[in-house]
Amino acid sequence: MDEFRSFIALEIPKSLQNDLATLIERLKTIFPLPIRWVQPGNIHLTLKFMGNISNSTLESLQLGLKPIFKDFQPVVLKFSAPGFFPNTHSPKVLWIGMELPKEFSQRVNQIEKLTSSLGIPPEHHPFSPHLTLGRIHGEGRFEGCQKTSEVISSIQFSPPSNLVSNTVTIFKSELSRQGPVYYPLFRVELQKHG
Repeated sequence: MDEFRSFIALEIPKSLQNDLATLIERLKTIFPLPIRWVQPGNIHLTLKFMGNISNSTLESLQLGLKPIFKDFQPVVLKFSAPGFFPNTHSPKVLWIGMELPKEFSQRVNQIEKLTSSLGIPPEHHPFSPHLTLGRIHGEGRFEGCQKTSEVISSIQFSPPSNLVSNTVTIFKSELSRQGPVYYPLFRVELQKHG
């Protein structure tokens, strides 16, 4: 039985990917670390990384995902300042935070229940919405962590306030030397109602 790497994500609009590309170019000049930057076209909000799954699991996910987002409105996208995970002393990931409605986070919890019922290991951390912008290679360290914290928290990212996402997607992920390539396998459209 063939298996493939996969994840569930909230897609973001092309215009936002373009804005993030501009932000990444700015960050490159601020943080001269060995960072592997995410290709803007690959930026998305991961809701659940599932690792390797089978075609039969994919079919069950398709059946279970649709009702979770039935009658759910498109999601308005709001952002907080960029940050580092786990911290500025020993950074591994550069990300930008997102603010999502409580109702959406509840749907993410339902995804977790669905995937757990299919034998996919549960997350050990609560859902923390963010977009990954880059991953730091090796033992990236900053001199003057306090200053770095001040710099990163002062960076403003203000895309248009009317940006929304209306698609939750199951992606297949294939790794290559040029970076991961994502293929959409199944989409659930978030519909306006009322």
